[in-house]
This record gives sequence, C-alpha cells and structure tokens, in this order.
Amino acid sequence: MRYLITIVFFFCFIISQAQEKIILNNKFKIGAMSNHLIYCGLAEGDELSFDFKLEKGKALNEFQIIGYPDNVIYSDFKTTQSSSTISINKKGIYLFRFKNLGIKMRVCSIVIKRKPKDESTIDFNTTVYWKTVYDTTYKTVIENYIDHIDTVAETIIEKTTKVNSQLNSNGSKTSFNFSLPKYTISWSYYIGVDQEGKKRFEEASSNFSKKVAPLAARIPGYGPLASLALTGVSSFSVASKGEDVEYYLVNGQENRDNWYIGNQFASYSKGKVINSFAKKNPLPGNYFFCFYNNNSLTAIQVYSKIVAITATPVIKQREIQKMKIKDRKIGYLKE
Repeated sequence: MRYLITIVFFFCFIISQAQEKIILNNKFKIGAMSNHLIYCGLAEGDELSFDFKLEKGKALNEFQIIGYPDNVIYSDFKTTQSSSTISINKKGIYLFRFKNLGIKMRVCSIVIKRKPKDESTIDFNTTVYWKTVYDTTYKTVIENYIDHIDTVAETIIEKTTKVNSQLNSNGSKTSFNFSLPKYTISWSYYIGVDQEGKKRFEEASSNFSKKVAPLAARIPGYGPLASLALTGVSSFSVASKGEDVEYYLVNGQENRDNWYIGNQFASYSKGKVINSFAKKNPLPGNYFFCFYNNNSLTAIQVYSKIVAITATPVIKQREIQKMKIKDRKIGYLKE
C-alpha cells in the first residue's frame, strides 16, 4: 500500500510540475504601423494560459490568438492588459498576433504557459519549425513571335534628272533626296549620264534576267541592282565614253546645303563618272544625290535607280502557358 501511494504521488508531482511549464516569458517592441508575431505549438487537450501587459505606450489596437493559419480563438481590442485560459482541442501551431496601428512604438510583455492533458504530452515540443515550399501556377498569355522574314527588293527611286550647263542662269547644280524603308539591310544605286549611261544599265538588266530567270520569278523586283545589294557582285560595265557628271552621295540636309554653297561637307560616295554603281549599308536619316555639270554649254540627263533590300519580320500571335513559381514559408511541428 505504501508503494502504491508513492507511485501515485510521483505521477501527481510530475503532472503538477507540467502545469507550471512556461512556453515564453518575453518583453518585446512593436514598431509604428506594424505587427509582432509569436508562434508556438500546442498539443490536443492543453490548457493555454497567458498574461499580456502593455509596458509603454497607448493601448494596443488588437491582440489575437489564432489557430494557424486563420482560425481566431481569442481577440482583444484597445487593450493594455489581457489574460485568460483557453482549452486547446486540436494539436497544431498557434499564432499570437499584436497589432500596433499607432505612429509610435509600443513596448509589451507576455508570459505564455501550457498545462498538458496528462503525462503523455508533458514533453511535447512547442517549437515551431519552418520550411520553404514552392507553388507553381500556369497562366495562358498571348505571345508575339516572328513567323518568318519577308525579304523584298524594293525600288526606292527611278528617275531622270536634268543638270543644266554652267552658263545656264539656273545654275549647274541639282540634287534629290530619298530615305530608306524600315528594315533595310542593304541597298545599292546606279547612276548613268545620257543615253550611254542608261544603255549600260539596260544591257546589264537584259543579260541578268536571262541568267537568273527562275530566281527573278520568285523574288519580285529582283534584278542586277538587287543582286548587287545582296551579294556585292556587280553585273554592270563601266562606260568609257560620253558626257560625265560630278556626283556626291551625302547623308543629311546640312551636308547637302554646304555642298550647294561651296562649304566643307562630308560625302558617303563621290566621283566624276559617265556611270557608277555601288552597294551600301544603311545609315539613319535622309540621303541626297548631288549632281554638278562642269560642261559650259551642254546640259546632261542623269538616270538614277536605287534599290533597297528589306528583311521584314512577319509577326503572328500564339497562346503559351507561362509558368510562375512563388515561394512561401510554412510552419510545422516535430514529434
């Protein structure tokens, strides 16, 4: 009988000691317009008791105890002190949330205790551990993509320009301007004076069309100038007899105006020729062909043709699944 009483006394002593177990005894600060959070684990059947006090500052806007993540089991508002005992009917994580909506800091203290249901949960681990999990979601979005590239040989200029003689009252200088289309990757030009200069262009075009008839049929506008712009290989011959012209290819209105009045200017190409041709890489801005006739009595006719090679992306749309990965922390208890 004496031994039985001793055993009963021993277990009662253990339980009574467990009733006094303090989970937390802490003083803390809560910044202006912010929350302070405390997490702890509790076992099923525990009796939770707490004693909260506001040590410094005006009343706290809100104090809550929440069964994690969102089951509110206790609330107190505009409080400076709060204490209670709550029965816990479910094992889990419990959150103590302190909300300060004021513009000044608050200083608080809290003592949290737990009373186990029996000896089986005396050693329950109340520490909350955290791990990162990743949530993957998919959203249907419309995406632009390049379906293909349209390569086109586009004639920018084809014209004949009269350049007066030096004794003409209108002057022996003239010019015209042009600009390249968007997506130009290269371009080429041909200029030829009078019939001799134009004849060389026509001969090259005739011979070229016979050699590349199948290719020309597939690419509208494909001719010797387009081939020159694409490959850099010329099909033209240089004329050696006939009237000539002094020409300048310039970039920008300022260079063109300086050429007109005899000031220093920058040129992209120049020469004194019966005919001339070249492949060029595109520059930003407007271009000008400037012609000067040094013949005193005879006006000349300058035939000009400019072809640009454009590579235009054809944009289409399609639906795609866009993945979004978001990480978050979740709490858990260890057995």
